[in-house]
Amino acid sequence: MTDEVDNITLSYGDWQTDAQALGWPSGIAISKQLAYIMANGFKQSMTDASAMTKEQKAKAHADAIAAGHDVTEAQAVEAKAHEQRAKRFADILAGTVGVGAGGPRLPQIDRVMREIAEEQVAAAVRANNDNAAKGLSKPNGVRYEVLSMPKGDNLKTLVEKRLSVAGDAIRLAAQSRIDAANSAVLDLGIDLG
Repeated sequence: MTDEVDNITLSYGDWQTDAQALGWPSGIAISKQLAYIMANGFKQSMTDASAMTKEQKAKAHADAIAAGHDVTEAQAVEAKAHEQRAKRFADILAGTVGVGAGGPRLPQIDRVMREIAEEQVAAAVRANNDNAAKGLSKPNGVRYEVLSMPKGDNLKTLVEKRLSVAGDAIRLAAQSRIDAANSAVLDLGIDLG
């Protein structure tokens, strides 16, 4: 069939590969529909890799300035986007890009511990912002500044830090939550087995 080929080129900006380099068997036809999905998926993945929030863009600019680069925010954001796309491209070639739900789920106790740690980070941000609104200063004399709730990798880092500092107490609280939830289910007469 003339509409089918056994390899297609996948490209996005500076990055280019083909279906066979990503594991498509030579000699096996790729329909137009599948070729579209492959090309579109590659482009969308590369686009998604460079998506940044307003805070992440500001951080990219601040990091570039701190590194001694005299650049505008737009230049810093484009450089960071290029870096993120290069990493995504390498992950695609290595076959390490996550799909779907992102792999196996954490055990229930670990999921609940992370939820509690994230709640504690959020509570700390709210307390900080309350202090900033009141014009208070920290014990070292520096005034509190209003913080935005961390997201993405920043939140993940703070959750990990919180777990490393208070992991035992958080584990106890998590087990207590799980036990209370299981008890509530049993009180409703629902069979978990």
